[in-house]
Amino acid sequence: MLEGLRLAAPLPARMTTETPTPATVAPARSRYFYGWNIVAGSFFSNMLTAGVYWQGFQVFFLPLIAEFGWKRAELSVAFSLREMETGIGAPLVGVLVDRLGPRRIIMLSGFFMGLGMMLLSLTANIWAFYLFFVIASLGASGTSHAISWSVVVSRWFARKRGTAIGIAMSGPVLSGPILVLLGNAVETYGWRSAVIAAGLMIWIVVIPMATLVKDSPAVMGLYPDGDPAPTAAAPGATASRQGYGSGDSYTVKEAMHSRAFYLVAAVFTCIYFSLSSFQVHQVAFLQNDAGLTAGEATLTLGLVFAISAIGRMGVGWLADRLDIRYCLALVVLLNTCGWTYLALVPVHTVLMALPFTVLYGVPFGGIVAIRPLLMARLFGSRSLGALMGLFQMSALAAGMIGPVVMGYIYDTQGTYRMALGIFVALSCMALPLPFLVRTRRMDPLRS
Repeated sequence: MLEGLRLAAPLPARMTTETPTPATVAPARSRYFYGWNIVAGSFFSNMLTAGVYWQGFQVFFLPLIAEFGWKRAELSVAFSLREMETGIGAPLVGVLVDRLGPRRIIMLSGFFMGLGMMLLSLTANIWAFYLFFVIASLGASGTSHAISWSVVVSRWFARKRGTAIGIAMSGPVLSGPILVLLGNAVETYGWRSAVIAAGLMIWIVVIPMATLVKDSPAVMGLYPDGDPAPTAAAPGATASRQGYGSGDSYTVKEAMHSRAFYLVAAVFTCIYFSLSSFQVHQVAFLQNDAGLTAGEATLTLGLVFAISAIGRMGVGWLADRLDIRYCLALVVLLNTCGWTYLALVPVHTVLMALPFTVLYGVPFGGIVAIRPLLMARLFGSRSLGALMGLFQMSALAAGMIGPVVMGYIYDTQGTYRMALGIFVALSCMALPLPFLVRTRRMDPLRS
């Protein structure tokens, strides 16, 4: 009897050193799930970074050309360097996220992004601009929802992953007012003062948002979606279903040997060539080719982000209910329709640009939201950070070339029309590829 009591006694040494996991900690269910704090952090962090950097930097494009007399292709090289740094650095960011955790990477990256933005105010020549822009880009690759935020949100949700990702990546939808404020600041105080203010805002918002991050539900003794602990009858199956099991997840090597990885990368390469190019030149195109005023062009850019909410949250909602390949095919189809409209229909007013704004804005948001969903759905969560990084590198390679090509077309022809024809052709090439994707795991809840 005494021996039985001795065996039943707790082991203090083990209990004080063991890291809490859902298997060892099973708190009572709460109506509010902490994972939604992670979603909120991603939302507001990316709202600001999109407004002052990813999309907002277009506001500085023409003022820089006016002050320094640079050619558009020369200035576009900076944006190609951004895509190159994002592509080359993405695998490293992914590995660091897997090993160090998203929280640390987001905080450190937010610091360098803000620093790079403020250093841009010291620009005296094109080479200094390139250097400072790359520093900002180094930080931006770690603070964006491309890897860090998408990985941590994917860890916190399984059944509701699509909805959570859709909301988490919808922050840029509300960046329109930030774009307007940034444009007004450039006109009133000059681009140098405006870029300093932008860098300070990144420090003030992004770094505190990172403090909300808990790297996984296990840290708090929780399960994805706030679900209860698995039953003793089938703990392995239930844990896998909720995102903790690793048996159904690919290793990096396995994913790299699958045809699905390369087919999806090909789709995103075609799409990103167009998106990366147009993101740099959209305001300039609407002013030079379409004849809109600076205010009307900026308004159209803001509308694109507002409408992208439909794609971001809509694709997330659909991905929880439909085959992910159909969602990807729909995004590519809408994107193709948008470029076709812009290539064939003269756009001289905001109203005439509205159909394109919708056809471009919806898939623009959808393509952002569907990236992590595809990777988690197809390959699981074991090496999600590293796989997202490799995927970014392959898909964003086209982004290194696109902005420079589009700028060169304008510099040599005085119009962007040929670029639009290239966008239509690439989108048509991508249309059938989603239906060729095959994998041994298409169950939306197995990750």
